[in-house]
Amino acid sequence: GFSDLFVTQGQTPEINMNKGKNNYYFLDGPPYTSGHIHMGTAWNKSMKDCNLRYLRMKGVDVYDRAGYDMHGLPVAKKVEAKLKLDSKDEIIKYGMDKFIKECEDFALGNLKAMNKGFKDLGVWMDFDNPYMTMSNEYIEGVWWLVKQAQKNKRLYQGEKTMIYANDWKLDNNPIIGKTTNLRRLGQLGKKGVNLFVSDTVHIKSPRKTFSEGVCEGMFTDVLLNVYNDNKAIFVTTFASHLARIKTILSFAKKLKRQPVILGRSMKNYITAGENVGLIDFKEVVVKGGYGESKHTLKKIAKNRGDYLVITTGNQGEEGAMLSRIAAGQSTFKFKPGDQVVFSSRIIPHPINVAQRAKLESALAQQGARIFRDVHVSGHAAREDHRDLLSLLRPQNYVPCHTPIETRASAAALVQETGYELGKNVHLIQDGQKVEIE
Repeated sequence: GFSDLFVTQGQTPEINMNKGKNNYYFLDGPPYTSGHIHMGTAWNKSMKDCNLRYLRMKGVDVYDRAGYDMHGLPVAKKVEAKLKLDSKDEIIKYGMDKFIKECEDFALGNLKAMNKGFKDLGVWMDFDNPYMTMSNEYIEGVWWLVKQAQKNKRLYQGEKTMIYANDWKLDNNPIIGKTTNLRRLGQLGKKGVNLFVSDTVHIKSPRKTFSEGVCEGMFTDVLLNVYNDNKAIFVTTFASHLARIKTILSFAKKLKRQPVILGRSMKNYITAGENVGLIDFKEVVVKGGYGESKHTLKKIAKNRGDYLVITTGNQGEEGAMLSRIAAGQSTFKFKPGDQVVFSSRIIPHPINVAQRAKLESALAQQGARIFRDVHVSGHAAREDHRDLLSLLRPQNYVPCHTPIETRASAAALVQETGYELGKNVHLIQDGQKVEIE
């Protein structure tokens, strides 16, 4: 690799040449060890590397230990797929200790592969001693931090009210659940909200985000007012969007088609929703991973006009059900005139845009009819922000979830009502901190 070139030629950079001078602690935001490096992790690590090299050239002693996030669902789900396990009961039957050991081995194997991949890119970090979130050292370090916070009286309860709203909108006609309790929000505002941290995805849009109920009219147009007799209908949306799935199910009934839900994450979210009593989809056929869905896909292929399929893959993610079917990795094949409805918008990241373009191209080549953007956002627009700010009247405001120029628009909005940038409006980047009384 590129880094080996320096080693073999005796030109390894002296990274520790600034030891003891102007210490700079760099905490590497860890990638998941659920696979090898990809475009996103390569871009991320390369940008960090550029910054660290710049600091070293300025004479700074940089702490540059690499890190990896090695436990949790990303690794567990990959191991489930590898072992062809489709449910918690199957994992228990396989053996929890054996399963955990498989997860550990899988994560460590990917760590080694990712170390090599980053070194091949020429990244100069400490890959020989990376921190690993599954290690006792890391876990005990987290608890040590909590203990220090408690000892220094930085942990307290009930003294301040903070509203953290990283994905919200005000919907007076929700498909699932109750309407927003504006009265309670107003009470919190009168009592005193110390900090409001808010998603600002649509802060530049001078409107109110429409209710989820508006989607019903969209689906009427693309499902009921389109010729689709004896054609397959696939609708893809976010697996967590249970309200949207409920709306789509109502149209399966209007079309007199059997609804079928496919995809591991869809199954997981639906199971969670049913467990807490939020939804009841027990009469719907729900299948998880591809292995669990094979037989159902064969039935759909034989009688494509009898089913409405709701599936994962709205962002074109590799391995998602719709992507696998479009790539020819399934017993079901799309035919000319089949409908594919994207009940979502593309999350504007280069990887998502590229993956979605690849998926749509594969579908179009097979003659499928593509219907984009049958979607109402779940993110508040500018006028929703104005309404919520007037109810909460927070003492401090931190816009988040977007690039700096978008958060600057949020800051401009609150400045209209007397807030001051740097005083009670805080534009901060990842890694920065602000102390609020």
